[in-house]
Amino acid sequence: MPSDDPFTLDLFGNTALSSGLGLGVTAFGSNFGTDEPENGQSMVPAALVPPAKRSPDTAAALGPPRAADARGEDFVLAGDRGLAKGWKQRAIDNLDAIRLAAEIEDVDRAATPEEQARLIRFTGFGASDLANAVFRRSGQNGFRSGWDEIGSGLEETVPLHEYASLARCTQYAHFTPEFIVRAMWSGLQRLGWRGGKVLEPGIGTGLFPALMPATLRDASHVTGVELDPVTARIARLLQPRARIVNADFARADLPASFDLAIGNPPFSDRTVRSDRMYRSMGLRLHDYFIARSIDLLKPGGLAAFVTSVGTMDKADSSAREHIAKSADLVAAIRLPEGSFRQDAGPDVVVDILFFRKRKPGEAEGDVSWLEIDEVRPADRDDSAIRLNRWFARHSDFVLGSHATKSGPFGDTYTCLPRQGVDLEQALSEAISLLPEAIYDGEPEVIDRDADDSIDCVDDLRPDAIAIRAGSYFIAMNTALMQMVDGAPVPITVRKGRSAHGVPDKHARIIRKLIPIRDALREVLKAQELDRPWKPAQVKLRIAWSNFVRAFGPINTTVVSTSEDPETGEMRETHRRPNLQPFLDDPDCWLVASIEDYDLETNTARPGPIFTERVIAPPSAPIITCAADALAVVLNERGHVDIEHIAELLHDDVDPVITELGDAIFRDPESGGWQTADAYLSGQVRDKLKMAQAVAALDPLFERNVRALVVVQPADLGPSDITARLGAPWIPAADVVAFVKETMGAEIRIHHMPELASWTVEARQLGYMAAGTSEWGTGRRHAGELIADALNSRVPQIFDTIKEGDNERRVLNVVDTEAAKEKLAKIKTAFQTWIWSDPDRTDRLARVYNDRFNNIAPRHFNGDHLQLPGASGAFSLYRHQKRGIWRIVSAGSTYLAHAVGAGKTMTVAAAVMEQKRLGLIAKAMLVVPGHCLAQAAREFLALYPTARILVADETNFTKDKRHRFLSRAATATWDAIIITHSAFRFIGVPSAFEHQIIHDELELYESLLTKVESGDRVSRKRLERLKEGLQERLVSLATRKDDLLTISEIGVDQIIVDEAQEFR
Repeated sequence: MPSDDPFTLDLFGNTALSSGLGLGVTAFGSNFGTDEPENGQSMVPAALVPPAKRSPDTAAALGPPRAADARGEDFVLAGDRGLAKGWKQRAIDNLDAIRLAAEIEDVDRAATPEEQARLIRFTGFGASDLANAVFRRSGQNGFRSGWDEIGSGLEETVPLHEYASLARCTQYAHFTPEFIVRAMWSGLQRLGWRGGKVLEPGIGTGLFPALMPATLRDASHVTGVELDPVTARIARLLQPRARIVNADFARADLPASFDLAIGNPPFSDRTVRSDRMYRSMGLRLHDYFIARSIDLLKPGGLAAFVTSVGTMDKADSSAREHIAKSADLVAAIRLPEGSFRQDAGPDVVVDILFFRKRKPGEAEGDVSWLEIDEVRPADRDDSAIRLNRWFARHSDFVLGSHATKSGPFGDTYTCLPRQGVDLEQALSEAISLLPEAIYDGEPEVIDRDADDSIDCVDDLRPDAIAIRAGSYFIAMNTALMQMVDGAPVPITVRKGRSAHGVPDKHARIIRKLIPIRDALREVLKAQELDRPWKPAQVKLRIAWSNFVRAFGPINTTVVSTSEDPETGEMRETHRRPNLQPFLDDPDCWLVASIEDYDLETNTARPGPIFTERVIAPPSAPIITCAADALAVVLNERGHVDIEHIAELLHDDVDPVITELGDAIFRDPESGGWQTADAYLSGQVRDKLKMAQAVAALDPLFERNVRALVVVQPADLGPSDITARLGAPWIPAADVVAFVKETMGAEIRIHHMPELASWTVEARQLGYMAAGTSEWGTGRRHAGELIADALNSRVPQIFDTIKEGDNERRVLNVVDTEAAKEKLAKIKTAFQTWIWSDPDRTDRLARVYNDRFNNIAPRHFNGDHLQLPGASGAFSLYRHQKRGIWRIVSAGSTYLAHAVGAGKTMTVAAAVMEQKRLGLIAKAMLVVPGHCLAQAAREFLALYPTARILVADETNFTKDKRHRFLSRAATATWDAIIITHSAFRFIGVPSAFEHQIIHDELELYESLLTKVESGDRVSRKRLERLKEGLQERLVSLATRKDDLLTISEIGVDQIIVDEAQEFR
């Protein structure tokens, strides 16, 4: 495809979905092997009898805590939680806790100690054995066998938004084992912490405060943040004297005044974008939790977190470097895999990290923990082991053995438990090695009965706010105000010789400009929404006249010159005294654009906005033939309305049909008319069958049959079809059958075509000679190579080489080539095998032809175009007219024309034709900087009378871009031509972007219902896609829109040259 092709986008039409990697239901946790109840208890207790479903309003009413005497007592866990051994009983206990919490909250009372003992057994549904059984899966009317009562009970108990939250949070809902929490508190006591304000950024049900030592409890006040409303409700009942904030930690407004941060941040590779302060850092979720929590500590404060090894071991040290700017690592303890297994947690290696935030002026501590060391070099059989230098130098704090294990992406690091070693005892011994009494913070005296409220940032969207950020306005009490960061701030007016505030004249100028801006915005909005705008124009004229009488033209400019003392050059300075006070207002340059100012005479006259409709002016199309009328009707109605075409031409229907000829066809199925390019394209085989059946009864449809026969694609045979391994039309069952027949292995494959995702479960091939020798290699077995083929990946095998303190990954050419050869062998064998069985050949050939060889592309014909207004000096080629007609009739178009084929004139003619027919109001042509002058010249050469606005790079300097966009909005242009770099400053309406994101979210929600129960990869990916979109929604809500949007400018068609620059 040529690299300089323009792309015409119908801005407010269909949009393409973006996609990316995702994370869904985690599949960690061990198999307890039994779901049988203990002690003969019933598997279906009273918890499964659902109460009346709570309304969303009731469910969301997690208001401020009750008065201190009515709160109840914080739950203290003396022993263990008494978690059930079987997954089903755990699910029942979870459901019991959810219902109990709802019942207690509905009557607004405190939980009794007995009820708290039931509530603390809530562990969420993070384990895959719970998530895949409790939540309804794709293609299933019910739940996993034996789980119907529990699954339906959960659906009936919680409102839809809480149910969705529980399902989404399964990827995070992993609760910390008690022995780890107790050890962390013991370590903090050894470090000397003695109480104060405690922050737990992901508090869950409050296990950390429940296990807080008695000596610390009365001297501490806990603030916990929890995203899931169900979990937050339970936490409030378990820790009524704590402050539980039901919010996203990235959006909770928290003071930087905590003495301790503690907890188990959610394990996730998701990058946090919703916090504007950290957005540019690209921190992973768990790293963000740690970094922000430390930033919220007072100087001298401590932090203790249990987190994944990625925080310490990943090669990208940016998160560690950010933390090290303000805090020192006191110690780190590495726990082996399986440490969380007993509590339905992930079966991964974790670290316990202790930090101390430095006081101002203190020297930076040991920073060796920012680096990575190699503790075992690579050899023929094993990969190298590289981990954080702190662990390399402090082996006493590693409670397992370093090792590697094979994963889907090659060998990965793990830490294996040591045989015969009691992990709890080993952890206790490691804690005893921590330094003593290093805490020197200054905690406040805690009043545990105080209502220390913490607010969450509201979800503010610019389109929902009447006053834009930065705007000046006059309050009800006539005070001059400005909207700053979402809050109104009074403008102090300087009096006398005081240096504080704005000068009195500036305040009077601002007060006079405010009604101009408001009236101007009213005119633009009325015209954009096609409402009466003349009254707003009267207001605008009155407000502008009042200003000019008082202060002169808005654009009054004072020009002064000065000589550069070094170069002797004369400098010219322009000062605008009437605009200077208003520069902070986002509409300053829009206001300045409404008058035509003459610098020589210092006079101004009203611009077009005072009298004309400058946004989407109604245009009576000039119709000279039936083709013109057809284009107009297609724009107005979206389909061929032959009666309306005849009406526009003041003619009868039959002559119009005759004039249009083969440009239109009657669809026998719907009875309506369609354009030829629409009717003779698409699923033409089905259309031909229908046309033949109808033509047998009505000869008028014989022309349909003749036309459709010409465009029929011929059936392709096996020799014409490339049966690629991974082709979406080949069922996964055929790939499974291929592996079984060829390699003698049973594998499982999950395929989600919407994501182009194939998941292969083929561990057996990793242990078979067929998988590691005949069809694979020792470093990439056949199952992994099949996954590569299905997902269109090229296998690459790397070695890690150490060079001093650094390491680099080097492609192992020999092993990679060996893997590629095996992959090629698999692909070749598959292509031979797939057509070897006659029944399979017939079935798949039919599938391919029906799905992919049943389509005829649309063909456009622009021979009828007359192009009124175009210069007679140019005669356009047929391919240019085809491109023009396609743009006119279809809107969204990609012109794949080679360099020198005349795309600029094609685009210019398409714009002017659409303007002539009333199909568009204002086009924007976006070109590379070096093509700007050429595009303008060629446009005007073809249409000399065209009204175009051209912006070179100087128009989009920081102080001029507002002026240019305001000018673009307040005048009628045939086209606006700008550069790629300038185009990036123009936004789309927030509501439009918001709707696109919501549509994508609905699509992903729908796809989640189709994921197979065992396809964890696709589910994770969809959840990650959803979270990415939700992050975009949050980012959109916090975005400041200073410039005019594409809609406010009035642009309704965008043409992009070299569109690949925006991919």
